[in-house]
Amino acid sequence: MPRPIGRPLPRGPPVEFIAQTENAETHAGPKPRKAEPAGWFAVCSVMSASFALVLSEFIPLGLLDELSRDLGVTEGRAGLFVVLPGLAACIGAPLVTVLAGSTDRRRVLLLLSATVLASNIWVVFAPTFAVALIGRAALGFAVGGFWTIGPPTATRFVADRHATRAASLVIGGISMATVISLPLGAWIVVVTNWRWAFVVAAAFAFVAVCLEIVAVPRLAPVGSVRWSTLLGVFSTRKARQCLGITVAAFGAHFATYTYVTPFVNQTGLPESALPVVLLAFGLVGVVSNLVGGWVLDSRLRPVFSGALLILGVALIVMPMTESLPALTVALIFTWGISWGLIPLSLQIWILAATPQARDGDQAMFVSVLQLSLAGGSALGGVLVDWLDVRTDYFLAGVVALLAGLATTWWLHGVQGRGAT
Repeated sequence: MPRPIGRPLPRGPPVEFIAQTENAETHAGPKPRKAEPAGWFAVCSVMSASFALVLSEFIPLGLLDELSRDLGVTEGRAGLFVVLPGLAACIGAPLVTVLAGSTDRRRVLLLLSATVLASNIWVVFAPTFAVALIGRAALGFAVGGFWTIGPPTATRFVADRHATRAASLVIGGISMATVISLPLGAWIVVVTNWRWAFVVAAAFAFVAVCLEIVAVPRLAPVGSVRWSTLLGVFSTRKARQCLGITVAAFGAHFATYTYVTPFVNQTGLPESALPVVLLAFGLVGVVSNLVGGWVLDSRLRPVFSGALLILGVALIVMPMTESLPALTVALIFTWGISWGLIPLSLQIWILAATPQARDGDQAMFVSVLQLSLAGGSALGGVLVDWLDVRTDYFLAGVVALLAGLATTWWLHGVQGRGAT
């Protein structure tokens, strides 16, 4: 069956908050004059930056209990360590896309990676919660900018025939960081205090900056984005539907995932088991991502809607299993498997909805995704503080169920990377 979209979707491990920028930079423009091994070294340096960036964004998820106690805030307010970067990334994605203009992409990548490093150092030495949030906001700005500049730039370091592999490597750094960040944070809290988690994140960011200084060549941009083109993604009905499901899916996930540590702590599991459970959650999600890359092209509607429905059921049932730790762990694994399919499904859907890949479309997709992440975390924090974590999980499950039902209807006729 012919595919209406001309560009193939990169194979490789996708992740929650990635939307690869499909603008003129992705597959067009002169390649830098570097031998092939040097080009791959440059790609790996960008991959290291993607790893450091995502690790920095999500490592607080394993620290919320300790962080809230040390800084004298509630667990809900401590969730701002995740919420604020998401809000800042929502602004940073379109802003960096426009302001980068004709700037050498090497300088842009180095500036964004250095911002990640500086933000982590700031948090390590922040005396109060409010001061620490300044560093988290700076991180978020770098998050949004990196994901509209980084992946498409990396594809230009190698020959055109290797562009997909280069993009997959960068995305692979995100997947690895997503898996490691939460259990790593939880383990660091067990052996020392929460500030050391940001020391570790800063160390990874420092390595990434050094690698980029050595490996990334000067690279002129190809094409540009203007403010007037940024809202083009909202012009088609299928794109609006996809963005609506993005809000619901990411909102439900991060309203609960942000507070998975306090939830698991209520189940009676020993504190030392938490990092293991969370690591397993991430690993099954990565496996699910990999499998999804093979099945979603031809079975987008049943697999995506099924993943959302399973996610909803798991979140609704989990508050009823607090006295059954083994069942809670099984449901967490089910959650990880279903969530692993969802970001990739949304990426396929948005590409099907915007076959022309207008400049700025993916930047706005990143913004909506990050806003959903931040909004879900913030709303989850309100529910945890005003009611309890069980209510948060139940309501998020209902939202995921409704999103699954809507997806079943809206995706009628959409197959893989094309739409009929």
